[in-house]
Parts: sequence; structure tokens; C-alpha cells
Amino acid sequence: MKSAAFPAVLLAFLGLSGCADEHADAADESEIGQVSGNLIVSAGEGVSRGNAMSAADVERLNAAVSAVAVPLEQDPAALLAEIPKLRDAQRVSAINAYISHAHGLPERERSAALMRLAASWKRGVEQKVEASGPAPEQDSSEVARAPADVLPALLLPAAITSCTIGFGQSSALANMTFYQAYGFAETPWYKHSCSNLGWSFKVDESGGQIAGHYHFWSDNPAVNCFTTSNTWPNGVMGKDNGTSTCTAVNPLAESRDVSTHGSAYWVRIRNVTSTNFAWRATKIKVKGSQEARVKIDNTDGSWWEYTHLTPGFTWTLLPNGHNAKTAWVMVQNQNAGTPPSFDDFAVAGPFAN
Repeated sequence: MKSAAFPAVLLAFLGLSGCADEHADAADESEIGQVSGNLIVSAGEGVSRGNAMSAADVERLNAAVSAVAVPLEQDPAALLAEIPKLRDAQRVSAINAYISHAHGLPERERSAALMRLAASWKRGVEQKVEASGPAPEQDSSEVARAPADVLPALLLPAAITSCTIGFGQSSALANMTFYQAYGFAETPWYKHSCSNLGWSFKVDESGGQIAGHYHFWSDNPAVNCFTTSNTWPNGVMGKDNGTSTCTAVNPLAESRDVSTHGSAYWVRIRNVTSTNFAWRATKIKVKGSQEARVKIDNTDGSWWEYTHLTPGFTWTLLPNGHNAKTAWVMVQNQNAGTPPSFDDFAVAGPFAN
């Protein structure tokens, strides 16, 4: 009985009940198929079976990879004036936009622009905003939990070795430019060492529209400002503790989230160690407010994608027998306006190529 009930509960959770199918347009059927390929197995865990990409989708992706970057236009002076007035996600978005502008400036002007950002923090005093009350508890009926007799078929086969790229490796942070302490990554990029595999994975921004960086802010929400008196590597990032004073923290000890520069931009993950063996993408933790999509360029020439990866879940990416050459993380809907955020990208290997 439990096995029969589970699909109905899952479809209700995803908004894909039988009644909904009667009203679905033909154009929506492919999206429905992709969404129903994902299974929510607990409050924070999901499983994505993935889909083989069509030849047309691969052609579009290859065209996008070779596309010329479109410059991002911003009004830095207006952003700087608004930052002290904003809170939470709006404030972070404005900071990221200002940093994006600063990144495109010559070195001397860039440093001056970032110092103006830090000074803006010193001037700004946040007003207390009354909380609207605790978030309502999630009804257990809204979370589809797989019964014990369904779960075994969804689990990954035993991996030889796994490695989680968690964006908090101090040695990797120390090898980056000091701009990572301002919340974004640029060349030489973040390169995570998987000592148990003997491999290093580089997380860069290449392909599609090129901004020359991605956003790399602390995953601790209390780290929310920039200092003026302390310099990298002991300072720059800080905590304002609800005041106009920004107290420095060590950015080399701050684990990060990754966000693309914008909803039209991507982040690339690849093994940069010479090897005759292959790896597989196994998990990704999706954060922020936007659904993510992971595309895999496989060593056999095929392409695979995991779509509609909902925020708030750590998604298991089923292997489907393919070995990865490159993984690309992007937003599900490139017209969303808000980029995706992710953490804890896990890989497994070695596998025969």
C-alpha cells in the first residue's frame, strides 16, 4: 500500500497531479517530464535521475559556450548610495552589483572603488525591523518521503571514493586573489584539493557570458560587511552586529557559497589533474531562491542534465553510467533575473574512462 501511495503524494507535492495533466499544454509536457524525474525523499534531500540532452539542446549549449560576453551596465554611484539603506537579500544583491562594476576597473581605480564600498558600510546604520514572526512549520504532508521499499533503488552505487567541494578549504582560499575577501572569485580561481583522490578540481567561470568572476560570499549570514582598517588576509570581510561598526573576520576561515554573476552566467567545475581515470558528479546543495540546473559533458561525448533542482535541498545526481569531463551549474530559468546559489558539490571516482 505504501508503494502505491508514494507516487501520488510526490506528484501532489510537485503540483503534477492527474487533474493538472488534463489542463497541461503540449508545450509543457517536456517540463513536466523533467520535474517528475526528481524525487524528494526527505525534508532536505532529493534525488534527480537526470535526462539525456537532445541534439538541439547540445547545439544551443555549444553555441552559448562560444558566445561573446555582454557587458553589464550599472550605476555605481546610485548603488553605493542605496547599499546602507537596504537589508538582507536586496543588500547582498546591491553589493554584488557594485563589486561587479569595480571588477571591470583598472587596478588602482578598482581598489579605490572597493574602499568607497567599505566606507559606505561605516556610514550606514541599519534600522531595527520587527520580525514578522516565525516561519510557519511545514506540514509533513507537503514533503514526500519515500517508503523504505522505494529508497534502495534510488541510492547511488557504492563509490570508490567521494570528495565534497565545499568552498571553505583554507589552502584554496589562500591561493586566490585578495578580491575573494570582497566576496567574489576571479582567476586563478578556487581550486579544491581532493587529497583522498589525489586530484584537484577547479571552479571557474568559463563558457557562456563571461563576467571574469563569480560571487563567492560567506555562507555565514552574520558576515555581512567590509572593513576599512584591516587588510587581507586578516580583515576586509566583517560582521556589523547590527551597528555601523564592521568587525573584521579572517576570510581564509570563511566557508563560501557560489553564485553565478547573473542568471545568464554559468560556473564550470572540472578535474585539472592529469589522469587516465574519470569522475562523476554525485551531489549538489542548492541554496538561494532559484532552481538550479546541472549539465554534464561526458567523456563518451554525450551530454546529461539534471533539471529543476529546488533550493533548500541537497540533490543526489544519479550516475546513469556516464563519466564526467566537465560540469556546468546554472539557473533553471535564465530569465529569472536572480542567479542560483550552491554549495557542497560532491564528486566520486576514480572510474574507468
